[in-house]
Amino acid sequence: MITLRNGILTAAAFAALAMASTASAQTIEKTVKVAPGGLYEIVFNPADNDLYVAAVGPRGANQAQIVRLQGQSLAPESSVDVSANPLYGLNLNTRTQVLYGTDTRAGVITAINARTGEVIATIRNGDEEGAHVRQVVVDEANNKVYVSVVGGEAGDAAKPNL
Repeated sequence: MITLRNGILTAAAFAALAMASTASAQTIEKTVKVAPGGLYEIVFNPADNDLYVAAVGPRGANQAQIVRLQGQSLAPESSVDVSANPLYGLNLNTRTQVLYGTDTRAGVITAINARTGEVIATIRNGDEEGAHVRQVVVDEANNKVYVSVVGGEAGDAAKPNL
């Protein structure tokens, strides 16, 4: 049952929400170009306020890197050469400080120590044909990652379109 009192409170709540939305609108403060270019995904690390960017470089150039940027200035701090397995998808387990990236073309997941930049592991599904891996999601509570696979062959039960 709507009463006059409920209607006034509802109107006041909508007015407050509208003012809060306008007052807290985000603006772009700074932009930077990240070498080598060809940017795909970015993740934030709350442990050190740094950003990790998947940058594959120009097409055919074989310059792929994970670039670490300082969160406030966006200045490059370091990079990890991943040109052997260019990474497109990216996510971070903030508990273990392991960065996970997907190499869409080769169908592998690469695990990188976010603190040192060392490649810890390269994980493949096991089939001879590389899966078209794309997005990676981290379940920190169970120390697991989930990866989406795009593609497959329509009508072939052995190679489903996932």
